Amino acid sequence: MLSIHFEPGQKLYVQVYEKMRDAIVQGFFPAESQLPSYRTFADHLGVSINTVKHAYQQLMDEGYIVAKERQGFFVDKIQLNLMPQAQETLPDLLKEPNDEEKGWLYDFSPTQVDLTKLARTSLAQCAHEGMLQSQSISAPANGGERALKNEIALYLYKFRGVTTSAQNIVITRGFENNLIVLDQLWDHPIYGIEDPGYPFSQMKILYDKHSIQRIPIDQYGFSVKDLERSPANIALVTPNHQFPTGIMMGIRRRQRLLKWAQEDPTRFIIEDDYDSVYKYSGHPIVALKSMDQTDQVILSGSFSKILGKFMKISYLVLPDRLLDLYQARDRIKLTPSIFSQLTLARFMQEGYLDKHISRMNTYYRKKQKVILDLLRTQEGVEVINSDAGLYLVIRLDRTLWDFDRIESLAEAQRFMIHSLARYHSGKDYQDHFMIGLGGVPLDQLERGLSEWFCLLEAVKVKP
Repeated sequence: MLSIHFEPGQKLYVQVYEKMRDAIVQGFFPAESQLPSYRTFADHLGVSINTVKHAYQQLMDEGYIVAKERQGFFVDKIQLNLMPQAQETLPDLLKEPNDEEKGWLYDFSPTQVDLTKLARTSLAQCAHEGMLQSQSISAPANGGERALKNEIALYLYKFRGVTTSAQNIVITRGFENNLIVLDQLWDHPIYGIEDPGYPFSQMKILYDKHSIQRIPIDQYGFSVKDLERSPANIALVTPNHQFPTGIMMGIRRRQRLLKWAQEDPTRFIIEDDYDSVYKYSGHPIVALKSMDQTDQVILSGSFSKILGKFMKISYLVLPDRLLDLYQARDRIKLTPSIFSQLTLARFMQEGYLDKHISRMNTYYRKKQKVILDLLRTQEGVEVINSDAGLYLVIRLDRTLWDFDRIESLAEAQRFMIHSLARYHSGKDYQDHFMIGLGGVPLDQLERGLSEWFCLLEAVKVKP
């Protein structure tokens, strides 16, 4: 009969169950062999009859043993070679990264958002209210919750100069999700994308199925002349703050782009308005969508560049004629959780988002000034674009540095700073760099950039 040495701190019936289970799996109790009765086994182990009853019941629930009326308990017919082996070690858990593994010493990438000024208490209160509200909703609304759609419509009117019905707004979980939604709405799209532009890995969801036309960027932004010569029928653009050059598309170029769409009703423009609420001189530039008279501009926006990546909520403003198609073809449900939508809606209703945008414009302007003041002291540095968005663009003198080594040297020293060349299909823009405003604290900006320029001394071209 099986003997058990009981360990303190664990329920007795659990220990009896586990020892019996292991004994059956290991063949100690062969298939169809009879087990001792409750009382006999309890007396042998020195435990209560109820302890053995609970253990046997668990074994029956899992199918290890069966009860035969008036006969007792028997081991079921189990194929031992198919049983999982007992685990002798604990699961391999992920560990907290050490200082070297935590990431970059200075992160000047263009995608980081500074969260030091986020009103966390207000956001937490809105999250509490959003959780309470979401508990009363049995099913998510198609395309997003009404409360958030209404707030986004008001936000677009106030900040982006766009008047739209909340009904035309579709809420998703990010820019890539926006592309997936839109890709369901047309049958034979050929996308004209900016070059330099989005990381081409981000465009892979389109590459797998469709033709991609790379449209160059000139001094005025997206080259509509090259678009007109291409077979593209969908233009994907960032007119207010071209990524990554930072160029703002002027009125004449915008008009020509809109005219290109108007010449064919099957053409559409996807306007990515990802960080356009940030403007550090002059007045904010309204969205291209505000000039759209034929309803062929699809506005794509996100709150992750305003509130941080944890707020993974984006939106689309669909033209009227695409709404029915969306309802009919929306096969992949990509809306965020009801809880997160209602949290953001409440944050906007209470005016916290307006205050946050104003506060961050002031704060990013301070960070911009620190960077510009330092850049003025550096030899061979020209500031190209710095008036808007979450980063500024500089150009380094080509005669002073070995550009093939700059990024690798910086990454080896844990400096994340991007050359525009990584976003271009060719070899151009090696001398252009993006300096992000979000990833380095204000009090470390000057030191971080100074150390980067010190690193550049190692790759200076010798006279």
